[in-house]
Amino acid sequence: MILEVEVIGPAQKKRLEVYGAYEIKDILKGRGYKWNGARKFWYVRLDNEKAWEEIKYLRTLAHLILYPYGIREARWLQEHGLKVEKGKAEF
Repeated sequence: MILEVEVIGPAQKKRLEVYGAYEIKDILKGRGYKWNGARKFWYVRLDNEKAWEEIKYLRTLAHLILYPYGIREARWLQEHGLKVEKGKAEF
C-alpha cells in the first residue's frame, strides 16, 4: 500500500493530511485523525516531534510519499534525514 501524506504547518506544529488511506481508516480514526469529506483525506495536527513520530508510525503500515507544502516543511523533512526532490520525499 502507498499513502500520500501532505505535510503542512508552521515551525511548531504540523498538519498531516493522509490520502488513499481507506484500508487503514479505522486505525487513523483511533489515533485521533479527522475526516475531510469534501477533499477526501484524513488529517491530524501535532507538534513537530509527535508529527515525526507519526510519520514513522505510518511508515510501518505503508510506503509513504510525503509532499511538503513549502520550503519550511521541506527543510523539516530534510532535518529528519529525508531527501526531498521535485517536491516530494519517499519513505
